[in-house]
Amino acid sequence: MRLLPLALLCAALLSACQDTAPPPRMLSADELRPMYRDLPREALPPISSSGLGETYTLGGVVKDWQASRDVALFLAPSQPGSPEGAAGTLTATGQIEVSAPLNIAQGYATKLSDLIRSEGTLCPVTELSWSSNPEVQVMVATLLVRWADVSLRMNAAALRPQTSPVPVWADLRPSVTQTSAGSRTAFLVYSPEEVTVLGENRCISGSEQGRPPGQRFVLQTQVRASVTLKTGWNALLNTEKLLSSVGKVGVVERGWTALPADELTTWTLR
Repeated sequence: MRLLPLALLCAALLSACQDTAPPPRMLSADELRPMYRDLPREALPPISSSGLGETYTLGGVVKDWQASRDVALFLAPSQPGSPEGAAGTLTATGQIEVSAPLNIAQGYATKLSDLIRSEGTLCPVTELSWSSNPEVQVMVATLLVRWADVSLRMNAAALRPQTSPVPVWADLRPSVTQTSAGSRTAFLVYSPEEVTVLGENRCISGSEQGRPPGQRFVLQTQVRASVTLKTGWNALLNTEKLLSSVGKVGVVERGWTALPADELTTWTLR
């Protein structure tokens, strides 16, 4: 599950909306090399882990949820389309109720390397190390609720979809403490084996738009990881912050560490 750089995504959407505009041209490594910013290196945090066991049962309460009735909860599937059957219930008072532990046959399947590692046209730093197979297939569990059911919230007007048309599903994520420095997102990940990911990657990619001519979007992504996934379910924390933005070049840092299990008791709608 690669995280597509936001600038490249915006560029692609802009091009798609302009029928007569030529498609964007991806910048070559030679063009990107002088744009790369060799920012100072910092020490990685200590390796952390938050194993939840071979079986894990979801629970907790969704923050600020008060509705007129209970609604169904679902798990995001591996393939595009709707989930197969409800995974539990979100009560009118916001309680998450499930009848069975998480099923590793449900959820979003991806390679661990695709989840954590960033790729680009030019990668001057490739120092992520893996104690086991980086191609190991992991399962990411994401709770969903229908957008149609979000309207049942008493204060539903406070949450509006940011895309058009209105999406079918909304994510429920553990409500981790946010900071002004950037975003923090929790992930529930099942790994069939123990693996430690340690180190840093730095990659840069960019595109040039045909309209207006010569307009460029360039993003440098720096991934830092210091985490051990235990065999079974794990709680991971992904942090993202903008380090700098000069002209059309943005530098984003993404970090991967463990999320303490006690932060899985409160959830939020995203």
